Amino acid sequence: MNFNVYLDDDTAKRLQEATEVSNESRNAIIRKAITFWLSYSNKDKWSDDVLNFQGIEDFPAFENNRDDLTLPNEDPLS
Repeated sequence: MNFNVYLDDDTAKRLQEATEVSNESRNAIIRKAITFWLSYSNKDKWSDDVLNFQGIEDFPAFENNRDDLTLPNEDPLS
């Protein structure tokens, strides 16, 4: 698919400098930028691996460690 992208002068200059440093074409850099943005821009939910995680059967619940906690001698914020 082909389309035109209009950039402000500063962005166009920075893109040109990037092509010289990376030895890649403008189109290649723009493709990579769009691919990167599309990969990470819609991460507003937990992955299916996290959502489907059922826990580890033999692992104790984190609440079990609360009994070992002690209160500070004095309030650190007072």
